[in-house]
Amino acid sequence: MKILFYILLFVLVFKLKVISQPNLVPNGDMESYKACIGANVFLDTNVNTVKWFGTFAYYCNTCNNSWITGNGYNFGVPQNAIGYQNPRSGNAYLAINLITTGYLKPNIFSTYGYGEVQLQNKCINRLKYKGMLYASSIGLSSSNYILNYPSRDDSVMFPSTSNIGIYLNNKPLQANYKLQVKPAQIKNDINRNLNDTVNWMEVSGIFEANGTEQYLSIGIFDDSASIKFFNSYGQNKLYAGIKGNYVSYFIDDVSLIPQNTTHYYDSILCSNAPLQLGAVAQADSFEWNDGNKTDKIRSFTTAGLVWVKSWLYGGTVYMWDSLNIISNNINSGLPKDTFLCNEQKQLNISTTNANAGATYLWNNGSTGKSLVLNNINWVNGKAQVWLTTTANYCTQTDTVTIYQKPALQIPINDTTTCFEDVPQILLDAGANFKSYLWLPTGETSKTVYSNQAQIYKLTVTDSFNCSASKNIIVDELCKAEIFLPNAFTPNGDGKNETYKPILKTKNLLQYELKIYDSWGTEVFTTTDPNQTWDAKNNLQGVYVVTVNYQYKNFAPSLAKGTVTVLR
Repeated sequence: MKILFYILLFVLVFKLKVISQPNLVPNGDMESYKACIGANVFLDTNVNTVKWFGTFAYYCNTCNNSWITGNGYNFGVPQNAIGYQNPRSGNAYLAINLITTGYLKPNIFSTYGYGEVQLQNKCINRLKYKGMLYASSIGLSSSNYILNYPSRDDSVMFPSTSNIGIYLNNKPLQANYKLQVKPAQIKNDINRNLNDTVNWMEVSGIFEANGTEQYLSIGIFDDSASIKFFNSYGQNKLYAGIKGNYVSYFIDDVSLIPQNTTHYYDSILCSNAPLQLGAVAQADSFEWNDGNKTDKIRSFTTAGLVWVKSWLYGGTVYMWDSLNIISNNINSGLPKDTFLCNEQKQLNISTTNANAGATYLWNNGSTGKSLVLNNINWVNGKAQVWLTTTANYCTQTDTVTIYQKPALQIPINDTTTCFEDVPQILLDAGANFKSYLWLPTGETSKTVYSNQAQIYKLTVTDSFNCSASKNIIVDELCKAEIFLPNAFTPNGDGKNETYKPILKTKNLLQYELKIYDSWGTEVFTTTDPNQTWDAKNNLQGVYVVTVNYQYKNFAPSLAKGTVTVLR
């Protein structure tokens, strides 16, 4: 039974080891090194430790235990030139002078130290990571300086701080001893004094990567005004001595571990474009909510909840993206293609969009719900208007085409007649319009009868409600004819008793009748075309007749003849 228990325990431990998330920090426990160099050499991946490098940072290992009291140059474990501390694990750790002050002027920051390493893999966009390190304050453990400067208060000379952080970037810092003010992704609580010189203190935090992070740096990344110090004289009281102050820490067991990450999104499905969702590009495997394991990127055109689970880092970590698709069928509300009647001078186009909070942009830059078009630029008898509507994070652009209707042609023309010959004439609009209006008579039929000269205003409307008007002139023109009888008998028998020229009196503008006897004496004259000559006071014989007359649209004329009076 005990053998079976050990076998099960081995299998369980082996399985847990297989599925544990990877540490992206190479040599995070500092155990791998190239050479054990005891001299005062900065951390350098080409000289001492593997992968790590930095400024005012040192590699401490048990292999460097040739400690010489007071020389301050050896970097062994647990005793070294920086202080005294046992590793949290293994045989090695880093020692970093995070800030050194007052070499030349007291209380003036002069150098900034940091440790840095290139990650084993670039971080994955939107995946969360837990960054962690363990720190131990130098403080009173700096026995080397106690031996060399026994009169100093070591808690002042070696203050602690709360500003340690982890900064991740796409390239090395290249700090050159100067403070690098950076938005550190992982920072210690600013009110937590990291002053423990005996135990190791955890500094950790979780951040979401943007996919560019390749280097991890340990240091102080706040601006100088935000840095807090703690010592026996109180907060932010630095030692004002010749050698200055050293904010120094031992660092061990640095890690950056990917974490299972879940994202929930609400997304609007616009009517003019499908939504796309994809598995993580670096995924080893993935699965959609409907069981699909082959399509890494998919498009969705209906509302609902969809998700995809991407397995990363050999299946040890997942990113779960859930998308709640909300449909938003935005409609520009523009009318269908329309037309503009030739006689219209402007056109009003309005949207019927009912989305609350919608905004509008017409092609001429106006932003109202309606657009008034004037002076339209017609191209081949048509013009286009477009409207971009934005509502609930969706944008829809729609176009309406406006066609220019040609002017209506009314085929009836002016006409002339003589109503003494024809009592009335028929006027025909000559086309199948939807409606007609003849003014001044008010008739609404396709044809009308006219029995006098006048001007009609004809208005027609077609099936598109386009209209046109035309003045129709009905003029009267009778022939300029006159007949002069050559005899009459004023003898009292009631027949043919008077004389008068026979002519049309309508449209007669001028008329003058004169009658002369054979001696040339005027015996009768009148300007009334209806007045007759009865010759009662005249003898039987032959008389000369002249008529001066003029009709409308004709030149003045003179008619001459003779008339015989018979008794």
